[in-house]
Amino acid sequence: MAYKKGLLTKLDQGFQAFKSAFGGEIPPFYSQLSDGTHSYNVELERHGPFSFLGFGDAYFKPQENLKWYYENVSFFGDCINLYCDIASQVRIQEVDRNGNIVENSEFVKLLDQPNEWQDGIAFIKELVINTLCSGINVQYGDFFKNGNLRLNPSLYNIDFYNLAFPKIKNPYKLKRSDIQELQFIEHLENNEKRTLKMFELAFVYDMIAKNTYGAKGYNSSKFLDPISRVFSLRTDLQVLLNTTDTMAFLSGKKANWIISKKAAAGSLAPLGAGEKKQIETELSQKRRDDVIATNEDLSLLNLTRDNRKMQMIEMQNNAKENVRSKFGIPRDLLDAYTGTNSGSTYENQQFAEARFTLNNVKNITDSWLYSLEKKNKSLFADRGHKLIGSYEHMPAIVAINTDLKNKGFKSKAEALIKFLEAFEKSRGLGIELNYEDFLKENGFEEFLKSQTAE
Repeated sequence: MAYKKGLLTKLDQGFQAFKSAFGGEIPPFYSQLSDGTHSYNVELERHGPFSFLGFGDAYFKPQENLKWYYENVSFFGDCINLYCDIASQVRIQEVDRNGNIVENSEFVKLLDQPNEWQDGIAFIKELVINTLCSGINVQYGDFFKNGNLRLNPSLYNIDFYNLAFPKIKNPYKLKRSDIQELQFIEHLENNEKRTLKMFELAFVYDMIAKNTYGAKGYNSSKFLDPISRVFSLRTDLQVLLNTTDTMAFLSGKKANWIISKKAAAGSLAPLGAGEKKQIETELSQKRRDDVIATNEDLSLLNLTRDNRKMQMIEMQNNAKENVRSKFGIPRDLLDAYTGTNSGSTYENQQFAEARFTLNNVKNITDSWLYSLEKKNKSLFADRGHKLIGSYEHMPAIVAINTDLKNKGFKSKAEALIKFLEAFEKSRGLGIELNYEDFLKENGFEEFLKSQTAE
């Protein structure tokens, strides 16, 4: 009996899979997390020749497309776009083992035009959006296995939400060759799918993959599950959505006043049909501020709300501050980007942009370039070559570097003048020491070197 029950269960699962695959129930495009684990919910899929019967290898596909917030929460979109706009200005160079720039690098040319649909700027912006929203960006390179750049190579970003990934029961048993052959399923339109192997994919994580990380212990369905910053911001993003919807509703509300009978003995008696028609007729014939006289004892009731007491702006500002802080964006820079008049000086905005670019943004592009190096061992590691992303050409960084150089030159000049003054005064006091001995005797040698070093 136990065998029959198991078989019936499998047949039922197969029927449900068949119904889903051929026009039955369709998983929702977006769903809220409900288990409180702050990770992607996944739905189980089967792949294989008999997958429509519920048999085959187990795969897991994310149910939440966190880029939904990027499209629907304007402030969140501004924060992500700030990263995108700066990251896309990176200058990429290939350098050899001696640090010399490789002229006319074929790989750099590829990154300028990764595929026929995107140029380098569009590709980087999509990469940044995927990384910051989903916590991961997956790249597909048709040249990753052999490193051959002469056969019209292409590089694409793949949305994590569209991927189904295999169940990893025991990662420690997998050899490197086994891992390279792991199979992923990309979901396309109209139930079309294509199979991808691990050696064709490169992962860029914003933070880390969950792997064995988790409060509830190891979970084979979440081995490649990324940790997105959005998980901890869901409540704040919902506040921004709710307050915006509320204000939109109130601003579009046309009826702000109603006329009603005064309460009699604790209850409100409704107006009769004739009374309503009479009042409506008289109101429509008058101007806005005119007064009408009626035989009824009426009250004018105000339906407008005091938005200041609702504190919606305060709630929005608090939510925005949490989002800004989570993404490490300086206030001065964000205010300049969004056109907010916060009183920040132009110099402060320049310093904020330079610091943000060389830390937060550069970390993403460095991780991306490093992932490409590792997937193309024959082109980089075996030859001692590297990919370098630079932002030193950006106006804010140029200005800050120039300012620092000027200040450094001024400090060096002041240090030298003060030392010479001290040396001359010692001569006047009868101290018979030459320049070099005076340096050593007073311990100024190392100090002066540090001040005057280039």
